[in-house]
Amino acid sequence: MTDAARELILAHLARPAGRWELAGQSSGGWQSGTYLGGSGFVPDMSTVRFLKSRHAGQRSAHFVTFDGTLPQHQDRKLLFGYIFAIEQTNDGCRITGDAGGAGDAPVRSHPWVNLAGGHANDQG
Repeated sequence: MTDAARELILAHLARPAGRWELAGQSSGGWQSGTYLGGSGFVPDMSTVRFLKSRHAGQRSAHFVTFDGTLPQHQDRKLLFGYIFAIEQTNDGCRITGDAGGAGDAPVRSHPWVNLAGGHANDQG
């Protein structure tokens, strides 16, 4: 991982939390929604760990974990896991997308795969 990619991810994580807009909730308590104007969590920056990186040409993916809180859930501490997509540019690098979440995964009685997606970022 380049120092520029690492610093970019750290700066992204340190952004202020946005306002949660709930779209729906399952009977099991899972929520879907959108954060407006910032990130959806408040990370403890001292706990950020860069666990894996994969590179292909000018693009890379980085898996990061950290402790943090979700303001809409009474600031309960959780372990987060996020994947950041990075693209090298002529003047450094930029985040092209990210995806992740926090909390315990649901217990399943059969094999399953999470086909959830992330979102693209328009950052320079």
